[in-house]
Amino acid sequence: GTLYTGLGGFDLGLAWAGIDIRWQAERSPTLRTLLAARWPQAAQFASAKEAAAQAGPVDLVYGELPADAEWIAAAPIVVAGLRAASWVLVEGRPDNGAQIMAAGRPLLEARWRVTYRVLRYATESAAGRAHVRQRVWMLAARVGRPTAVCDRVGLRRETPLARPRGLSGPPSAEQPAASLAMLASMRGLPAGWTDGLAEDTARRAVAEAASPWVGERLGRVLVSLCARAA
Repeated sequence: GTLYTGLGGFDLGLAWAGIDIRWQAERSPTLRTLLAARWPQAAQFASAKEAAAQAGPVDLVYGELPADAEWIAAAPIVVAGLRAASWVLVEGRPDNGAQIMAAGRPLLEARWRVTYRVLRYATESAAGRAHVRQRVWMLAARVGRPTAVCDRVGLRRETPLARPRGLSGPPSAEQPAASLAMLASMRGLPAGWTDGLAEDTARRAVAEAASPWVGERLGRVLVSLCARAA
């Protein structure tokens, strides 16, 4: 299940890793329409509180920390409503570090294991100047070992994750003058992923979107761990 889903970039990566997307929570009705078209089997909710109250149990809850303080208000309700989950991942910008720490407190109080990592990954071609996107992760596990998962994903402060060669593109792709298709490609989204959205809406959503290949990387580690446990 995902909160503040946006364009569903991280969801797409999890799906590539073989993880089923059961529900998504997104405030924008326009983006919810796009998500419903991409994941017709997934339930759609308008807020984290609504998801906590109505969503079915899942193994993993992922959320991109929003710009406002909605998560802080919703966190205790979300944690109480999603106790069946095994993993929770909150991602946010480095300048939201205090909010990310606050998001972890309800989980720590519920005796989850919580770890924080800096995620750095290149979104442009290795042939030109790389644009490094930086995020902070809070990964929490009800039973598992989040530190070991982060290590296996390859989260290191010093070295950005290497972008798969198949996703490489022009080194100027992150610049505002680039076409929408080029920007989406550099984020790792498939061609046509933003079809149906107005240009301005699509550009804002792509700029905020999580990269699918990072979601896939985490997803494959979690799937591997579940297979070993089974």
